[in-house]
Amino acid sequence: TAHTHTYMAGKFPAPSWATETPHAGLALEVRRGERTLRRHELPPGPRCFVVGRQPGVADVVVGDDEAASRQHCAIVPRGERLYL
Repeated sequence: TAHTHTYMAGKFPAPSWATETPHAGLALEVRRGERTLRRHELPPGPRCFVVGRQPGVADVVVGDDEAASRQHCAIVPRGERLYL
């Protein structure tokens, strides 16, 4: 299922060393053991993705995971690497 997202990285300032997401095909997978529970596509372009439970703020919403905070972490690309 395709989802349309408005990326909220503007609310979380990307570090000065961050670069744009290098290419398509990147995804964040939520897994339990060998099983993939959810897959969140990360489109090329943004310099930062906020992960958390708060819709409208988080780019990757994990609303059903009470272990995650409203703005839990950020995924920041630099070249071919991603930093959490």
